[in-house]
Amino acid sequence: MLNVTQIRRFFGFPLFCFPVCLGVLIAIMTTSLTASAQTQIEEETRCLRYNNAEACYQAGQRYVTADGVERDLERGTVLWVRACEGGYAEACWSAGHHYALGIGVSDDHERAMSLYELGCDRGLAKSCTARALDYMFWYTTPEVFGEDGDPEDQRLAVYFFERACDLGDGNGCLNAGERYMLGDRFAQNLAHGTQLFVRGCRNESAASCRQAGFSYLRGSGVEEDQHLALQHFLVGCEGEDATACHWAGLLYDAGMGVASDQSLAVELYMLGCDGGYAAACFFAGNHYFDGEGVDMDLALAVQLFERACEGEDSGGCFNSGLLYSRGVGTPKNLERASQLFERGCALGDQQSCDSL
Repeated sequence: MLNVTQIRRFFGFPLFCFPVCLGVLIAIMTTSLTASAQTQIEEETRCLRYNNAEACYQAGQRYVTADGVERDLERGTVLWVRACEGGYAEACWSAGHHYALGIGVSDDHERAMSLYELGCDRGLAKSCTARALDYMFWYTTPEVFGEDGDPEDQRLAVYFFERACDLGDGNGCLNAGERYMLGDRFAQNLAHGTQLFVRGCRNESAASCRQAGFSYLRGSGVEEDQHLALQHFLVGCEGEDATACHWAGLLYDAGMGVASDQSLAVELYMLGCDGGYAAACFFAGNHYFDGEGVDMDLALAVQLFERACEGEDSGGCFNSGLLYSRGVGTPKNLERASQLFERGCALGDQQSCDSL
C-alpha cells in the first residue's frame, strides 16, 4: 500500500501542494470524461430531437467504437439506420454491413440489402458495390444454393456495378466491364466492356488498366492499338498490378507499340516478379541467363527461375532444375534438381518429366 509521500513522489507534487494538486488532477480527469459524455448527449439530442442525420451517424459511431461511452453495437446500429433514413449515405453502408453480418443486431439480409440500396441512391459507391456483389453471389452460387441463379440477378449485378462506376469506383467499372466481356447470362458487348475498363483505369483501378491493355492488344471491341495497350499496362504497373508490369515488359522486349528496350523490359519483369507474377520471374531469369539488356548473372538467373517455379511456372522449374543438375550459377545439387523436375512435371512440363 503506497503512503502519501510515495504517491506524492510518483506524481511529482510538492508535499505542501499534494491535496490541492491531486484534487486539480482529479477535476481535470473528471472534466475530460464529462466532456466526452456531454458531447454524446448533445449529438443524440440533435439526432433524436432535430433529426440531424450527421449527428445520428456520429453518435452511432461513438457507440460502436466506444469513444467516450460504453460500447453498444445495437444502439450504434439503430442510430446509423436513423442517419441513413435522414440521408447520410455512409450510415446506410455501415448499418447494412452490421445487418449483413449480424454485428450487434440479428442478421437480416433483406434489411441489409435495403440499406445498401439507400446508400447507393444517396451516392455512395461502395453501397452500390455491396448490392451488386449480393446479386452476383447470394443467389448465384450453385454449391451454396444447389442451382444456377436467375439471369436477372446478373443483370442487376451489372446495373449496380455500373452505378458504382458512375460514382467514381474504378473496381465497379472493372467488375461491370468483365461481365460485358464475358457475356455471362446476358448479351456480350466488347466495346462497352472496354469503355468501362478505360473508365476504371482513370479512376485508379490498376486491374482495369490491365484489362484495358488486353482489349487494345487484342482488338476486343476496339481497334487494335499496341501503343495504347502499352500505355494502359504501364499505368496498371504503376498501380502495382504485377500482370500489367509483365505485359508491359513483353511489349518493350518485343518492340510492340514502342521501340525495343530490353533493359526497361527487365525492369518491368522484375516489378512483375516482385509482385508475385511467376511468368515475369521466368522472363527476367532468361534475360539474366543470356545477358540481354542486363549484365549476365547466372546466380540471379537460378534464383529467378526458382521463384517462377514456386509460383507454378513449369518452365521455371525445368530451367532451375537443369542449372542445378549441371552446377551452372549454383553448386551442383542433383537432389534439388530432381525436386524441381518433379514439380515441373506435375505442372505439365514434358521436358521436366523427361529429365527425371
